[in-house]
Amino acid sequence: MEIPSSISKFSHKWLRQEWQKRIFSALVMITFAAIPILYGGWLFILALLALTPFLVREWILLARANEHFTFSILLGGSLILSLSVYALYGAPPALGTALFLCIIGLTISSTHKKEFYFVYIGGLFILPITLVSLASIRYNENGLFLTLWLVLVVSSTDIMAYIVGKTFKGPKIAKNISPKKTWSGCLGGLLFAVAFALIGALLSSQHPGLKPNSFLNLPIPVMLSAISISLASQVGDFIISFLKRKRNIKDTGKLIPGHGGLFDRFDSYILSIPTMAFCIAFWDVVTL
Repeated sequence: MEIPSSISKFSHKWLRQEWQKRIFSALVMITFAAIPILYGGWLFILALLALTPFLVREWILLARANEHFTFSILLGGSLILSLSVYALYGAPPALGTALFLCIIGLTISSTHKKEFYFVYIGGLFILPITLVSLASIRYNENGLFLTLWLVLVVSSTDIMAYIVGKTFKGPKIAKNISPKKTWSGCLGGLLFAVAFALIGALLSSQHPGLKPNSFLNLPIPVMLSAISISLASQVGDFIISFLKRKRNIKDTGKLIPGHGGLFDRFDSYILSIPTMAFCIAFWDVVTL
């Protein structure tokens, strides 16, 4: 059956407008992200604090806890307090604050249904750790290089997993969770992430601003860290896909036109950021 030309023209016009919206939103996102990443310091912390209400709103939606105002306050308070304590006193007190508030959340939410309980507590546990970890990465003496390298590894994983999966197809990883993700894409994303990680580290090591004690100067730590971060990014992607499917929603929000919410665009960073922070701490000890 032939599609009427009027419908075809409308479809093409809609797709063109949608892609224009996505590209424009992406450029705005990159611009707003680049400024705090480049300058670091308190500006970076303030940028993370500005994202807190959106992170809380989207996670509460995923946890099906929209009607529980107390839980929104507790989650938001945990993110704000953890970041503030980190900026003033460092990582250990910030993580201690997050753990204390997580215990409170465990207590007050234990009477609710299991599905909500695990998702909410999962967010109350991992989101403060992710934000504090990101702040600690940028606050590192090699923070700018490490942050950009992390973005390179995660982005190359996402993009190349999509391209390789589309090209070679093959068996699905978990069709019920994310129907389009294949084993070929997973492996392709991992291999290209390692390749780009090595190139990024090599370029960073040539820059006079990179301190000699950074693991980016060492090929083996770079490869092992890239593998860990790439796998963590793909697991994080699957977790958000699973939660959205359970919640029967396409997007976690509407903050970014054409893209959806923060967790739609940055799901890969939920676990990859803490993994990166762990890698930095680990190699700092091992390579002393």
